[in-house]
Amino acid sequence: VLPLALIDKCVGSRIYVIMKGDKEFSGILRGFDEYVNMVLDEVEEYGFKGEDEAKEGEGRNYKRILVNRLDTILLSGNNVAMMVPGGDPASAEFK
Repeated sequence: VLPLALIDKCVGSRIYVIMKGDKEFSGILRGFDEYVNMVLDEVEEYGFKGEDEAKEGEGRNYKRILVNRLDTILLSGNNVAMMVPGGDPASAEFK
């Protein structure tokens, strides 16, 4: 299966998109082009916040937080790091 064919199968369903940097989006894929620029509806934007209490010898823990809810958004395919068809951001924990 080619990547664009897989993305085409996701049109009309919820996807989870991890961008380069610290932004993540979950929404319904309405369309895309050959550069994987995407239009998402019913979008939830997530960011990360570092927890203040870090135990000695451990790395800093980060907590995913809901930053914004948007009706529609256009994402640049140039900044997409990973897409998860049907993915749910609440199902993954990061440290």
